Amino acid sequence: MAPCKETNFLHHEVVDGRLQEYLEHFAGASDERIVGEISTRYLASVRAPARVASLFPEAAVLVSLRDPVRQAYSHYWHLRRQNFHQWTSEDLPQTFDAAIERYPDRILEPARYGKHLTRWLEHVGRDRMHVIRFEDIETVPGEVLRRLYGFLDVDARFEPGTVEGGHASSRRGVSPRSDTLGRVHSVLHDRLNRYAFRPLKRLIGTRRAVALKDRLGLRQAMERVFMRPGYPPMPGETEAGLRRLLADEVEQLSELLGQDFSAWVRRAA
Repeated sequence: MAPCKETNFLHHEVVDGRLQEYLEHFAGASDERIVGEISTRYLASVRAPARVASLFPEAAVLVSLRDPVRQAYSHYWHLRRQNFHQWTSEDLPQTFDAAIERYPDRILEPARYGKHLTRWLEHVGRDRMHVIRFEDIETVPGEVLRRLYGFLDVDARFEPGTVEGGHASSRRGVSPRSDTLGRVHSVLHDRLNRYAFRPLKRLIGTRRAVALKDRLGLRQAMERVFMRPGYPPMPGETEAGLRRLLADEVEQLSELLGQDFSAWVRRAA
């Protein structure tokens, strides 16, 4: 796997003439049968499906889907940590409901799975797409891997030592320890991105800048100081409204994949 998670290359506005830049992410590969990368933006991208079909027509596409309401809530906290991708941290929504009202497409669009997979299947055959439920990753990770290995036609007997070990390396959701610490985190995130990370990307390139940032562990250090594990409970009325709003998407997804995802609509608050 590419050491840089979230290359997002196939989602970029301009990729013409830059393919070698993308292939450098896999420079460490030797005799492996399969190489790959993970970029969450690809699912909702309007550019990535056609580019995969054009640049990598034999590629396998792996899709991990979770309860769309939980996904939208998690995405809200992710965007909030990143100041909703705004240049300034001032006057940003501080609640989930306020954020949906202000940035409805940004928060909810990634959860419209039926719409996005319809687009992907216009460019990638169903036989080249493997869909994984996030709930299965949590409850039966070993079985998820065996099915995945079978789809990729690699050794299904291989068992990584960490599969049943509580997913210690997986990315866990966090939220501010307090409103005050959340605001301080937003300001620091804003300043570091504006005056350090963005100039560094221009100077040494995105891949090297991301690698350096990961080695320094700034995000993890800031989260230890300002954040706590998990999220506050979502208001029940908000959850019920979102399940009604996304019900048609869930039905479309079920019909598209021939699988039953209706529990995502029926799930109680």
